[in-house]
Amino acid sequence: MELSPTALKYASLCVLCVQNSLLAILMRLSRVGNFPRFNPATAVFMGETLKLATCFVVLAHEFNALKEPQRRKRMGESFRTVTNVKELLRVSVPAMLYVVQNNLQYVAVSNLDAPTFQIMYQLKILTTAIFSVVMLRKTVLLTQWGAIVTLMMGVALVQLDGDGASAAATANTGQSTTKGLMAVVAACVCSGFAGVYFEKILKGSGSNTTLWERNVQMCFLGMALSGGGLVFNDFESIMSRGFFYGYRPVVWAAICMSAFGGLLTAVVVKYADNILKAFATSIAVVLSVIMSVFVFDKMPTGQFVIGAILVNGSVYMYSKAPEWRKSHLDPILPLTGSKDSKEVKHIV
Repeated sequence: MELSPTALKYASLCVLCVQNSLLAILMRLSRVGNFPRFNPATAVFMGETLKLATCFVVLAHEFNALKEPQRRKRMGESFRTVTNVKELLRVSVPAMLYVVQNNLQYVAVSNLDAPTFQIMYQLKILTTAIFSVVMLRKTVLLTQWGAIVTLMMGVALVQLDGDGASAAATANTGQSTTKGLMAVVAACVCSGFAGVYFEKILKGSGSNTTLWERNVQMCFLGMALSGGGLVFNDFESIMSRGFFYGYRPVVWAAICMSAFGGLLTAVVVKYADNILKAFATSIAVVLSVIMSVFVFDKMPTGQFVIGAILVNGSVYMYSKAPEWRKSHLDPILPLTGSKDSKEVKHIV
């Protein structure tokens, strides 16, 4: 039985929320204890490899469901699509931006204390919404903009509850606040643009490329970029210790969960959108802290409770805004160049 697009939308959002929560716990478990430390760069490469293998399995299943000569014809079409240079160049834009974003994050955390970084990095939620309006011509109600800002504040409070107090004391005398702020803002812009651009590719008309074929393209690029990083930055370490040094079951579990999340994100972007994805991952932050109470015996503070209330309140505001507009005529953010913005459907 096939699910409807609406059912896929909400099902994928719920699963993404749970997946992000479990990933946070697994990543934490993989880095604690008196065990040899694995190289995170190798884990990233293995995650991309696992995603690629999963995509091939799904495509093979789709091909096997066809009969000859349709099967051979479909396989040829899929191969030409995946290796199409023009399409690969389109997909390379978000792939490269994600690499730039990760590097900018490193610059930012090296020049800012943890509280400042955590607060400023929530701008990625706002930039995602802005690019969604500009590039995808989405309609966002004024109340929904308020919900997005509330979400940013809530997530910042929740994350600061875990990182702020202890990390704030570890300031580096060589820090440059201006450089750090510029880096984190640039990272947020890259994150928002890359996410919305990929959403536009997935939902764009004029292309018969399937979701799994897009994932194959992204995985190829991800493997190339992460593999290049391994060769240039970690080659000596890998040759001396081995590629799988420090790997244990929980590390493999984290890699598998991360790979699953990467594929799931594409499904969410395809059937929902990046703004709703931001809300789902923000709820996951709250859930992961709650899970930490049982896994790491870490009790949340009043700051976390306030942040959790803001996150949940923002979700309620965002989802109910269209209903409120019908009775209160809530204004919308004007769409640049749009002549018929009233006919644009709401995001929710």
